[in-house]
Amino acid sequence: MSGKNAVKEAVAGLALYALSPYGIQSSMVLEIDTTILISLILLFVLCFIKTWRAMNLKTVLLQSALIALIALAKLPGAIAIYAALFIFALIRVKDGRDGEFSLKYFFMVVALSASMFALTWGLYCFIHSVKFSTPFTYIYYSFFSMQASGAIAQKFSQIARNCAGLALWLSPYMLIMALPLFLFRIIEYFRDKNRRITEIDFIFILSGLMLAGYLYTGGVTHSFPKYHPSTLPLFAALVSLYFFKDIEPEKRGISLFCAATLLLVIYNLIFVKDLVYLTEYRVREQFLAGDSELRKVFAEISLRSAALLLPGFLLLFAARAKKAADRGKFLKTGLFSLLFASNISLNLIQMKA
Repeated sequence: MSGKNAVKEAVAGLALYALSPYGIQSSMVLEIDTTILISLILLFVLCFIKTWRAMNLKTVLLQSALIALIALAKLPGAIAIYAALFIFALIRVKDGRDGEFSLKYFFMVVALSASMFALTWGLYCFIHSVKFSTPFTYIYYSFFSMQASGAIAQKFSQIARNCAGLALWLSPYMLIMALPLFLFRIIEYFRDKNRRITEIDFIFILSGLMLAGYLYTGGVTHSFPKYHPSTLPLFAALVSLYFFKDIEPEKRGISLFCAATLLLVIYNLIFVKDLVYLTEYRVREQFLAGDSELRKVFAEISLRSAALLLPGFLLLFAARAKKAADRGKFLKTGLFSLLFASNISLNLIQMKA
């Protein structure tokens, strides 16, 4: 984020994060994934954005130390960063410049951070009589235990459940806004003759890898995706960066935005209600009551999901009536209103839970 829109984009990103039911609920779950890991990953992302164009021994040491801290907090987080750095450096092989992050610096960072982690973790294991291999064993079983047992169908069912839980807590509109950005950025990159990768692409790569990894390994307890909170601020940053860069807030526009959001909140409270409770707890409650009762619950889920998405479809039809020059701004503003309304209404409902 830079230039005159930096403050506007930053405020929008903070608002997306602060009003997210997922972010609020995660703050009440006191685990590494929902507390220190988020701060460390964001600190590394900020450090990398500030230093990747001017790599030297000092920046290598700084990046390595942060990755070592992330590995001590949660080893999969460090592995995701290693993978993101490798992809970033690999893409930059053709357009690399002296002093910028490259494969040479990647291997330096990996070697140094891995050594820092091994020494500190080894010392901890020696003092507290803990097996050094414990975190590595956990990672192995997280990724390969299901395949070893041959329960492929169970794995796909788990991934589907993870996706559903994440969509409900993040809001489908957050995913509708965030996920297409990955495709748009890939198309934009290949259309560019120079094909220059930027620091924003590192956020794309890291958030995509973390999302895919956690969806694959699991981490949903009673529909709550407790291992994914680190992806939320990254998604919020990407959405605010791409959707707010062309929007110039005006007094009249802000008033209309607030009024539309308020009406949508009331609509959601009346017609959508709590899809999280409905899809998880009501399904469990009615499972033993018989197929007829379960079918009623699934029918209600379908109706309320349609009610949630209906304003989005109406927004698309309304956008068609706009002039081509105003259509993009209208859609972006409307999607933000739908997202904020979805978040606020679920927060209000969760306050009563």
